[in-house]
Amino acid sequence: MTRLVVALALALGACAPEAAVWLRIEAPLRVPAECDAIDLRATRVAGGAEVYAARHELHSGPTPFPLELALSTNEPDNLGQDAVELEVRALKGGVLAAPWAQKKQRLALVRGQWAHATIELCDCP
Repeated sequence: MTRLVVALALALGACAPEAAVWLRIEAPLRVPAECDAIDLRATRVAGGAEVYAARHELHSGPTPFPLELALSTNEPDNLGQDAVELEVRALKGGVLAAPWAQKKQRLALVRGQWAHATIELCDCP
C-alpha cells in the first residue's frame, strides 16, 4: 500500500483545519504499466467552484494501490452534507487509463471532524 499523505488545503484560511477527509483510492491497475498518475479535483456542489485540483504522479510499482491521501479545508463554505464533490481519474500518459477509471463522490464535511471516504475505480457494478 502506498500512502500519499498530502496536507491539501482545499482553500486557504486559518491554521487549524475546519474539517478533513482521509481518502482511499482503490483500483485494479498496475503502476506504472497501466497507470502513472491520479488526477484529483474537488468542487463545491453549490455553485460549482473548484476548490482543489492536482495531478499526483505515480512512479513506483508494481502495485501502489490502494492510495491514501489526507485532505483538509479551512473554508466554511466547504462544510456540510454533500458540500464538496471529489472527482478521481486514473491516468496513463495523460489520458484516462481505462473507460471506468474515473469516479465522482460527494462528501459530508463536518466542522472539527475527519471524514473517511473510499473511491473504487473498477469495471464493477
